Amino acid sequence: MESCPTYSSTGCYRDLERQLEVYGKENRPELREHLAKLADLIRQQYDDSWFVRQVRLYGGWHEAERVQRQALLERFSSMSATDTLLSALSCRELASGFLELGDSAGAVKVHYNGSLILSGKGQSEEAFLLASEALRLSGLADYLEGKALAYGSLGTLYDHLDSLERAGVYFDSSRVVRCEMADSLGIATCLNNIGAVYQKFENYTRARELFEEALRLRRKFAGPVRTVEVLLNLFEAFAEREPESSLTGWLEEAESLAAGKLSR
Repeated sequence: MESCPTYSSTGCYRDLERQLEVYGKENRPELREHLAKLADLIRQQYDDSWFVRQVRLYGGWHEAERVQRQALLERFSSMSATDTLLSALSCRELASGFLELGDSAGAVKVHYNGSLILSGKGQSEEAFLLASEALRLSGLADYLEGKALAYGSLGTLYDHLDSLERAGVYFDSSRVVRCEMADSLGIATCLNNIGAVYQKFENYTRARELFEEALRLRRKFAGPVRTVEVLLNLFEAFAEREPESSLTGWLEEAESLAAGKLSR
């Protein structure tokens, strides 16, 4: 894990990501200039050009009508809510609309979200097509978030098919991209997924190492719900292999976190 940088500026990164979304939706050129300056400062200080690329990626949006993008988003939401309308073909058609607006990220997200929805409906073949296309478009646009999402989606699809080696490869590819992004929470999710694969291979030593590193990152950077997820994974994986004191400790921490979340 030494190869995975953890930035103290994680909050700044999250804030910039949210501002990019606002810029895309509200079509404010002055916000783009502000974002470009902040992204360049991060590039200079941390030698990380991710947000510079993101601002450039979203740059074509101000040339297009915001109403067109909003119409595409509403159409996708409507199709997602109707079982008979959403398909790989309809997602490609919608994605082409985003590409015409210069919104590569929007096109990637249509494919990614469509893949998740179709996978949930048991349409694995079409889900694979969409996730693969999301990965291809992300590569063309140098869109790291899209790459990480698409790799993770493909890993999950292979995991559901019990093709564990392929699942592990895709989950690890997602981890590599998240490391490049210095996204500690994303890295934790990848480690949790890879740990689950090792658990299925009955390599419990390696699974525990990965779960515990995911737990460390989520304790530091995530909220209670995300931390509880890893604690429960640990309990499930080692319920018959760990002393009662370890099991009790995991459960007590999970219960405490859940209680704190519910009391807010």
